[in-house]
Amino acid sequence: MEKAMSVWKEVLSSVLQEAGMPGDELVPSKLMTTVLSQSDPINSFAIHDQRNVFFGAIRDQFDSNALLQLTHQRPSTEEIERWVALMRWFIRELQEWCLTNDPDFNKLTALFAISMYCDDQDGDFWTTLPNGAVQNKDLICALERLIAGISCDFSAHGLGDEPIWEREVVEKFKVADTEEDWLTISELWPSLERSVIPNVFIIQAVQCLYRLGFDSLVQTLNGTCKTILATQFAYSLEVGQRFRLGIASKNPYIQFGCVFQTFFRSPSANCFDHQEQQSLMQLLLSVADDESRWAKWMQVFNRYPLRYPAMQQVLGYTLAVAPETAINAYVESIGLSTTCSGSRQSVAECLRAFRTSASSDRTKAMWRLAYKRWLEWQFEITDKDKHLFEIGCSELDFAVVAHTIECLTEAERDAMLNSLRDELRTLGNSWHSSFTDCITSWNRILSKFQPYAHASQAILLGEDWLMENKNYMPFEPQCERYLLMMFNMR
Repeated sequence: MEKAMSVWKEVLSSVLQEAGMPGDELVPSKLMTTVLSQSDPINSFAIHDQRNVFFGAIRDQFDSNALLQLTHQRPSTEEIERWVALMRWFIRELQEWCLTNDPDFNKLTALFAISMYCDDQDGDFWTTLPNGAVQNKDLICALERLIAGISCDFSAHGLGDEPIWEREVVEKFKVADTEEDWLTISELWPSLERSVIPNVFIIQAVQCLYRLGFDSLVQTLNGTCKTILATQFAYSLEVGQRFRLGIASKNPYIQFGCVFQTFFRSPSANCFDHQEQQSLMQLLLSVADDESRWAKWMQVFNRYPLRYPAMQQVLGYTLAVAPETAINAYVESIGLSTTCSGSRQSVAECLRAFRTSASSDRTKAMWRLAYKRWLEWQFEITDKDKHLFEIGCSELDFAVVAHTIECLTEAERDAMLNSLRDELRTLGNSWHSSFTDCITSWNRILSKFQPYAHASQAILLGEDWLMENKNYMPFEPQCERYLLMMFNMR
């Protein structure tokens, strides 16, 4: 299938390029007859089965796309010529379309059926379309009205028989939507997104308007104030196009929808090219200028960094030049845990990128904020129901090691290590409500010891600042044999 997609993309590009030159046209008569038989062509196009009827009419007259999918073979010269002639008709009709001559949108529905049929393989039809097809103000105005007039809501069953819990979730989502509560929206979205069926006519309209009148699309979407619509508009576009739209829009719903739609279904997609990374960074920077909105975004995209690994490097570069308030929101948003989860590596990836781009003063400011939060957290010391039965890690380990290396002197590092050793030696002299609490206190101190010890090792041996797959012991076994035995250390 991948080979077929590559061949079709090549064929489509060649066909559209040739179609941009004068020559014979071929009217999709079977498709037009089928569309004209519908009383409401736009809504018919949105229905899956009826859309397949439209596609069937195209296949009956121009079958090279279907043949290509089955055989992976390049179409014959005759088939190519027929598709070129169809595309000449398509381009001319697109240039000449006007509402007066097509008040029921029959011709426009046929055009979108063709564009979607050609787009079935790789999503490149509208971007590949020749520049000569862009001059039609009537079409742009009609697309603006169609897109602006779309309404969309959750309807999981469509018959009004959804369970009570689902209605409650929908109502909670709607309240969050009016308040731009992106965290609640992101948490509820997995339960609701399957109830939203993308309107494929609108998808084609958005793609067409993006290609033919980008500024008009931005202006049209400025009035969007529903996340459900914003995500549908974003769904219509490719990744780079979403980021470009988010940068130009300034609409908080559109900006959030463009980023959330990109990462929600493909959180680990690492296929961003350089331009897409730069666009995402520019979009993040525009949000970072608004302190309150940035804090909300960090609660969504950075509370569990493991959920959005593809964002980490770009986020690090963003923090290197964003307003200083953005750093504090970043640090405070990270959910801390004592388990060595994947979020720990994701944070380290972000901070490595940050360190390569930020000034020395800014990196130290980041390390100090992270270190302060880590000290206050102390491996969940305020939660009396949390117990630690082994050495723990934290999502901020990279930053704590960085702080120890870049913000403390050698004497201060050694003093911290010795202080923690003394705490371990005298731990048994303190009162503990249970042996479990005693073991937990021991492991908390031992966990605090790890980043300081690793920092000394990293300085000495040039190791990475994120400690992986090893622990540091505070004593030599022969020196503190009783302590090690008492706390079950090996």
